[in-house]
Amino acid sequence: MSIDNTIFSNRDRDESLIIYPTAEALDAYFSSISCGIESSEICNAINRIFGIDIDLAPVLHPDYAFLDSRTAIDSYLKKHGNKQGGPEIRQIIQQLFGMNLAGIAELYKDRIDLYSKDQWMVQNDLALFLVHTGKKDIDVRIIPTDYFIKKTGMEVVPPSLQEALAPLGYSYIESEQHLYYKDPDGQPVSGEFKIKTMKAIAKIVHADFVGF
Repeated sequence: MSIDNTIFSNRDRDESLIIYPTAEALDAYFSSISCGIESSEICNAINRIFGIDIDLAPVLHPDYAFLDSRTAIDSYLKKHGNKQGGPEIRQIIQQLFGMNLAGIAELYKDRIDLYSKDQWMVQNDLALFLVHTGKKDIDVRIIPTDYFIKKTGMEVVPPSLQEALAPLGYSYIESEQHLYYKDPDGQPVSGEFKIKTMKAIAKIVHADFVGF
């Protein structure tokens, strides 16, 4: 099964015709492989479908942190078996790199851009907010996109979003016009924290900015 990455591009297309990356597309590709899978196939598929370069992602799993990305994947597969299906491979990616591909796919629908691990994870022309994480996810910034500013005339994070994220520990940096959070212990923010952040933003997007 070949992967045509042109159908996943959302540039210069009518919104109704956009086909975004999905976990299902990735799973379908992996299910077409009858023999054992290796890191090269995994990295290529993720890059073609999601536009994410796994080679740039730091390995977060402590048992594999001393390895480069592909070696870490191959070592994991050697230990646990290389005949893995799509859901299992996505779980491997999450365990090794802290990267939830199914969750990333949902961000397109929620109109949230994501810059993390020194690269764009989600870049959508119609996104309203950008979630920007620092090195190894130790801090997070929430920034209104140019599209949001153009459509709403607002250059600041809306009060409703400030209020929604305040309970998670985000503070508004007025001089830079974004929300900011940093783990007090300098540790990477947890997967649970990321999910809560994205859900809070998505709720505001779908409640307050549907027509934009």
